[in-house]
Amino acid sequence: MPGYSRYPVNYTDAELIRLEGGTLLRQYHSHYLFYIELYEFNLDKELSMSYQVEGPTLFLFFMLEGRIRFSTPDGNLITEAEKGTCYATFNNPGDYIGNLQPGIHRIFYIAPRMEWLKKDIGQYPKLKAFVFDLDNGSSLYGHMPRCPIAGPIYRTLLQLYELNDHKAADIEAELLRFFKQLLAQYDEMVSIKLEQPVYRVKNFMEKNYTDSELSNQTLIRTFHITEKTLIENFKEEFGTTPHAFLINLRLQKAKQLFAAGQLSTNEVYSQIGYKDVQSFRIQFKKFFGYPPSDSL
Repeated sequence: MPGYSRYPVNYTDAELIRLEGGTLLRQYHSHYLFYIELYEFNLDKELSMSYQVEGPTLFLFFMLEGRIRFSTPDGNLITEAEKGTCYATFNNPGDYIGNLQPGIHRIFYIAPRMEWLKKDIGQYPKLKAFVFDLDNGSSLYGHMPRCPIAGPIYRTLLQLYELNDHKAADIEAELLRFFKQLLAQYDEMVSIKLEQPVYRVKNFMEKNYTDSELSNQTLIRTFHITEKTLIENFKEEFGTTPHAFLINLRLQKAKQLFAAGQLSTNEVYSQIGYKDVQSFRIQFKKFFGYPPSDSL
């Protein structure tokens, strides 16, 4: 193991990969019900890596150290994960990009077999609702709230790393027990987090984005908060302002409608909350780099 490795896991397979600007220690293990990987990057220069998801997949993702930026190949930001946070993300088949700056980055994820997860997911109500929505929708990806890697989740992760295949009578059973603990602990933390006002604001916007009158003023009146509090709390939690979130939401919906190949520009703009077609054309081109007509 290289000297910078903080989590040598003895029941995994491992490989040290030489990169143009550093090294990557990859540890991985294929359980019969899920797959786990632990990446430790030591980079001297920025790294962009592409990867492909071949089937609908849930990832329970842990950013142990560093920071990573996920985007689509055309440059649309998906999310940025920071040190000490975890979240669940659902990805439909497609290509994705991960970007890392120089430094040390440690990433751990668990990807369960979807057939098993759907049979067992009733124990985790928030995850169940999330997977159902994404599995039955047209979105390429989606992610649940970020939670801190602390308390019970942190302790379970340590037990998972330190599990010894020479001492455990049945390491596969032990791994499954710890994984179920992580799912339950994350689901419980999400249940608490979703009760926070900022998530009720986000849910309201996702349900009412087609309303052309929806604005910060609407949110202020509905949730009885000041504009300063609204913007600060929303940006702290989601990394963007309510206004920017609404534009992104509307334009992504427009892109999905165009991809279906059944509607014209004049039919799409009013269905996603725009008052006039000209404003829609301008923002669509600014956001995606090409006019709506190129989507037809």
